[in-house]
Amino acid sequence: MKKIFILVLIICFTMEIEADIAPNPIQAKGISVKYPTEIKMTYEKVTVYLTLDSSFVHCYFKLHNEGKAENIQIGYPYMNTTPYNLSNSAFAPINVYQNGKKIDDINLLTTNSRSPKTDINSWYLWDSYFKKNETMVIEVSYSLPHGIVKNDLYYKFDYLLSTGAGWKGNIDTAEIIVNLKNFDKNLIIKTTPENYTFFGDQIIWNLYNIEPSVKDDISIKYEKKAGQYTERLKNSSLPLMLLDEKNILSYDIRHPNNVESLNPNDIAYIRVIKASEKVKLKLLDRDNSKDLVLIYSNKFIPERIIGILNSKMDGNKKEKIKLIPLSEFKGKYSLNINGENIKKENILNYILNIDEYKISQVLIKNSSQNKHQICILTNQ
Repeated sequence: MKKIFILVLIICFTMEIEADIAPNPIQAKGISVKYPTEIKMTYEKVTVYLTLDSSFVHCYFKLHNEGKAENIQIGYPYMNTTPYNLSNSAFAPINVYQNGKKIDDINLLTTNSRSPKTDINSWYLWDSYFKKNETMVIEVSYSLPHGIVKNDLYYKFDYLLSTGAGWKGNIDTAEIIVNLKNFDKNLIIKTTPENYTFFGDQIIWNLYNIEPSVKDDISIKYEKKAGQYTERLKNSSLPLMLLDEKNILSYDIRHPNNVESLNPNDIAYIRVIKASEKVKLKLLDRDNSKDLVLIYSNKFIPERIIGILNSKMDGNKKEKIKLIPLSEFKGKYSLNINGENIKKENILNYILNIDEYKISQVLIKNSSQNKHQICILTNQ
């Protein structure tokens, strides 16, 4: 949710960039199961033919049942390209084969909410039956368009290995081969993960004994014309993003300290300052002429809060606030400012936005067992 929020902020603050209006870049994902199973994925090979405008994907999965005979429902995400209607396009839906036999009875299940693990809400589903100790080969193939929407700075192709974590144990071997067709590799801006090899016009990943996670997801970001990405960066009017009040984040994905390198799970709080507020930011030592997004990490917030509070406490008091993880801080402390009890969900907002130079006194009161109240008095 935090990642989505950040992206929304970027879009809201961005001036229109001259760009193509075409189908969304697609995140393709492997076959998945909903419930625990004794079926193990022993081998996976993904072969991609990637052009600047489209891709053809063929997936070969070898699965082995290590348990008793099992009926199982297998799913593959529906590559929905809404809001663009592709009903008249040349791009075909998926084709599925099990042990060489085409599966015709494939249902499309659409739910009202997205899965928290996969962030998708529509699935191709088909029923399968595994005998005890049976090994089965499943092949999935499809074509996808690739484009760019307004305010995107690059084109991309993704294949998400992380959905394969639903099968039993680790994947013994995974091969991903991306063939660049009429595609100058110098147009590629960034390829992840970085443990790949280039062989001619192929990008190859060989992975062994892996429990796939998001760090293993394949992503190729590229431009269609040399210099196009740099030009889009130059002409964009994206807000300034500041991490932990000291690190300005770059929008250039080639930069090590870039916006996309943020892990949403590490973000505790986001504050937005509009350029129209004419706020002079002491932390940047300059006037803010752009919209500003302040991002605070789980690690930074306790350090900053506790540092400020301890510096304002009575020097004769022996009890200081100890540095503890943010999750524990929220559970252990409540906040009272000038006699007003602050709601738990608003504590971070109040403390991060308080002017530390106006704090006159900080007291710690025991409110209940293992619970403490931070009382802050300010010079109003």
